[in-house]
Amino acid sequence: MCVMYTPTNTGVNFNRGAFEARAYPNPCREKLYIESAAAMDFVQLVDLLGETVASSRPSSNKATIETAGLAPGCYMLRVRGKSGETLQRIVIQ
Repeated sequence: MCVMYTPTNTGVNFNRGAFEARAYPNPCREKLYIESAAAMDFVQLVDLLGETVASSRPSSNKATIETAGLAPGCYMLRVRGKSGETLQRIVIQ
């Protein structure tokens, strides 16, 4: 018997409204880059206990979060713009 494994994206993406943002690399080690087509009003990285570990108000379509000092694990990234918000699972190694 032969079992074939094909890796797939296991990310969780949730969009509320028409706003979309892209975060990369995921998983990340030192920095997380966030981009969107429209300006972002608020960026928040939250651990699984609900504690905010990083946040910013970029007022542009690009943002960076320093992740080097964070514990490895899963986090949730919330990005808000004028037309809605998006929520993504981020893995830090």
